[in-house]
Amino acid sequence: TMLKIGLEVPSFEKHFIRQALQESGLRLDGRGTDGFRPVSIEMSRTEVSSTSEVHLGSTFVIAAVTGEVVTPYPDRASEGILLFAVDVSSMTEIKGGTSQTEILRLLERSIRESEAIDTESLCIIGGSKVWQIKCEVTIIDASGGNVIDASMLAAIAAL
Repeated sequence: TMLKIGLEVPSFEKHFIRQALQESGLRLDGRGTDGFRPVSIEMSRTEVSSTSEVHLGSTFVIAAVTGEVVTPYPDRASEGILLFAVDVSSMTEIKGGTSQTEILRLLERSIRESEAIDTESLCIIGGSKVWQIKCEVTIIDASGGNVIDASMLAAIAAL
């Protein structure tokens, strides 16, 4: 299934972008139609956490992952718990109508449904002890790139 986001670009903006592409072959930020934003990923890990910092163009996202041993959910006694949180810095604004909640749902669905993390491998003692992994994504600057892509890259890199 394809994930859909409810983004509405005003028709005058669509027209302006199409016209600019047709006339110059360049996007508004100077990239060609097949160009991409520069990406950098920095990762660090300690005994108790891991972090990643992703720059996608001028968009900047940080993800931090921590874990703790907890009692599993009764209906998933042999599976660990994977939690996500998304925070947007008060100094930035996400363009395009994408909300913090939409980014959170996309992260949860994409990572869980892809089975990128095997939650059964997070089980220590069935019905008694499992790892609870929490991935917190903080959007520092959403001004210059796809904030969804940057958030996904940061989360996966930190996990």
